[in-house]
Amino acid sequence: MTKINRREVKLCECGCGQPVKWSIQNKCWNRFINGHQMIGILRSKETCEKIRIANTGKNFSEETKKKMSIAKIGTTRSEETNKKNSDLRIEYWKSLENRNYQSKKQKEFWSNPENKEKQIKAQKRGLLISPNKPETIILNLLNENYPNEWKYTGDFSFIINGKSPDFTNINGQKKLIELFGDYWHKGQNPQDRIDIFKPFGYDTLVIWECELKDIDKVKDRINDFVG
Repeated sequence: MTKINRREVKLCECGCGQPVKWSIQNKCWNRFINGHQMIGILRSKETCEKIRIANTGKNFSEETKKKMSIAKIGTTRSEETNKKNSDLRIEYWKSLENRNYQSKKQKEFWSNPENKEKQIKAQKRGLLISPNKPETIILNLLNENYPNEWKYTGDFSFIINGKSPDFTNINGQKKLIELFGDYWHKGQNPQDRIDIFKPFGYDTLVIWECELKDIDKVKDRINDFVG
């Protein structure tokens, strides 16, 4: 296994000459300092290449690296710099070509289930996600009628095809239950969610939040589904 020297200095690709940080999550060097991406995009490839070549010959001593690291901590951008960066971003997004390019890249990224799962896990780090009120009603019904057979997984503890089902059977049945909120899932077709999990061998029951007004009916649906 190749040993990576994280003490070496990698410079921001926008050409500002400042060192970038090591990404623990991605296990690689960041390409840009936060906020410098647009600067790098707006510069021509030729300009960036010249800057990179110029920076390649810079050899920093350990003392210099330490000073640079200390200097970077607590560094605040001036209002002039902030305005300049803001103007660059506004100018970039005015271009329909740039907007279409970024939209295409985002669609390509999120179409990969591994990327979805990675981002979801990153977002949930340090967060305690608990069932909301409607989910708690379903969870209580499951615990009452099927103790130790169902688990709340809407906290991203279980992900299938980039989605996190609300309730998962943990007693040998490949069955899932999804609770669709009347507001958040308005206009959505439950069959679409069922079809997402079906290729992985899971049967899914979708319950709408409005159905909770008739608890007995919900109980019957769950009983028929669980068998």
